[in-house]
Amino acid sequence: MLATGLASGLLAVCLWGLGAAASAQAQEVAIAQVKTMTGTVMLVRGSSELNARIGSDIYIKDVVRTSADGSLGISFLDNSSISLGGNSELKMEDFKYEPARDELSFWARLFRGTMVYVSGLIAKLSPEDVKISTPVATVTVRGTKMAVRAK
Repeated sequence: MLATGLASGLLAVCLWGLGAAASAQAQEVAIAQVKTMTGTVMLVRGSSELNARIGSDIYIKDVVRTSADGSLGISFLDNSSISLGGNSELKMEDFKYEPARDELSFWARLFRGTMVYVSGLIAKLSPEDVKISTPVATVTVRGTKMAVRAK
């Protein structure tokens, strides 16, 4: 009888653990997707480095690196877009697009290379919540299009 109770308890703990893991994965939602690319483009997610492909999802905290001959076009959930040239490195620091809850944020950090940003709905609804950081400055985007080069 004790063994049955212990087995039931272990089963319940295992099922709870599986449910918690599934819940954590469900909360991690892609914020953007690779739409165009040439050359070699790498996605760094945690300690993993993955080859990007057209259709690859991008998540908060992902780092995108293009090779010397690489370029990349990314489309975000709010219809904003970023294009990267060769030898570029960009990290998506933050992205929230929940207008009904008034939760809006777009923060990208360009470490090196060239980037063109075209604003989407976050910039239209809350321009002060769009930031592009470079090694020398952080810019709040007020317009609809911006080009940046970081060395």
